[in-house]
Amino acid sequence: MSLSDDRSLTTNVFVRPFLGQYYHDPLQNIQHQATVAVGAGHYIYDRPHLQWQIFGGPAYQYTKFDTTEAGQSREDSRAAIVLQSSYDKKLTSRLDLMLQYQGILTSKDAGLYIQHAIGSLEFKLTHTLDLDLSLICDRTAQPQANSSGHVPKRDDFQVVLSLGVQF
Repeated sequence: MSLSDDRSLTTNVFVRPFLGQYYHDPLQNIQHQATVAVGAGHYIYDRPHLQWQIFGGPAYQYTKFDTTEAGQSREDSRAAIVLQSSYDKKLTSRLDLMLQYQGILTSKDAGLYIQHAIGSLEFKLTHTLDLDLSLICDRTAQPQANSSGHVPKRDDFQVVLSLGVQF
């Protein structure tokens, strides 16, 4: 879950005075992960049929793991750096391509470099109904081992088919 607010400074530059994210992934041994950030961005393209922006800034990240090995803390809170890119291209009048990438550089104990990428095709079935096909890729460079010593896989892939309603 993510929430942000962008404010344009010029036609090409924006500031993001608030970015907040919450993440929960028991398969990655993450009970709770909250990230707050601020920063600035640049619109590489901002046209009706093509939008591409990049963003970066300092962040603070808190992570609570489900379990950890003996002697390891279940919690980690550190400064971090957030980098994002968002690309949206209207391919036809009914088909859009959306690509999103986020990288968070944090401490080794919290995963070191956490990447999240989404590629989506959005097909407009009707004026209010969309069919979306998404590929989601998550990668944690250094996952935290659980209490039994099992280290989660670094990569996680999902294919999601969803039906959306616009109003």
